Parts: sequence; structure tokens; C-alpha cells
Amino acid sequence: IRDGVYCRVVAAGDTAGIVTIQPNHNALILHVPSILSGELAGLVERARRLFDLRADPAEIETDLAHDPMLAAALDRIGPGLRVPGAWDRYETGVRAILGQQVSVISATTTAGKIAQRFGNPLPVPEDEPLRWHFPSPERLAEIDLAEARLMPRQRARAIQAFSRAVADGSLPLETWPNLS
Repeated sequence: IRDGVYCRVVAAGDTAGIVTIQPNHNALILHVPSILSGELAGLVERARRLFDLRADPAEIETDLAHDPMLAAALDRIGPGLRVPGAWDRYETGVRAILGQQVSVISATTTAGKIAQRFGNPLPVPEDEPLRWHFPSPERLAEIDLAEARLMPRQRARAIQAFSRAVADGSLPLETWPNLS
């Protein structure tokens, strides 16, 4: 998140770019680089999933208002409550494994190191913080992250096993497999 704008590296095959989503009153604006315009339908679907845009906030509020504690929380939060989603289910799974028994900051730092060491770089200026695409399941299935000294052996094995299961299709995660 930069200045209230969600930014991320997105890849479709050998093509990658930075997608942004920014709030605009009661809407979100999705900015897609022209190089990824052929993937627009999938990008829109992922943005919908990430921000839970298919949910009906009025229905959520009505259902939660039946519980006194939740009703009080709704009064504090205001309308429009949604459940945050994930852009990339595989990357989220890796981040969940990384986050076991460590702080969110530590897990985020390790995920960034994984992207830098094993992901694909983007042709962007050096001062752009989003310069790497998170590695594919196939790539992380081959790497011993414990040998790379990024995490304890047990966690590295869990990520490798998860990556193998996603890579070989025994654990299907994505409805839009061409985007990551």
C-alpha cells in the first residue's frame, strides 16, 4: 500500500507489470499497464476477490446486527464491512506458512527476500520498490529454503511440500491460472 493505493506485481506468462487499485469515493479504480490489457477480465476478477466486491454489505450488516457485540462493533466501524481476500492464493499460502510462530513483519520481510532471491525481476527503475514477481510454485518446489538460510528447516519443508502440491495440481488453488 502506497499513499492509500494497493500496488502489486502481476505476471501472465512471460509478461509482468505493476497493477494498482485506488479508492475513489464509493468505488475502486483498477489501473492496468497496457502490456497486461489482454488479462483484464482476470485482473478484474482478482480485484473483486481481494476486496470482497461481490458481497452485499447491507446483508452482512443485517446478519451481524442480530448479535449484540457485533452490532456494537458495526456501529463503530460503519457501513460497508467486507472480508478481505487474497490476490494470489498460492502466495497467500506461502505467507501463511511463513507467519507461523513469527511476527507479521518478520513473515513479510522473509516473503520479500524470497521474491528478491527466487522471483523474476521486472524491468523497472532501481528506486521502484516493487521490482520482483513472487516465484511460482514450480520454482519454490525445487528450492531448499533452509539451505538459503531464510527460515527454519521445518518451515522450509512445509513451503516446499505446499509448492509441490500446487505445482503438480494435487492442490488446485486458482480459478484464473494464467495470472499470478
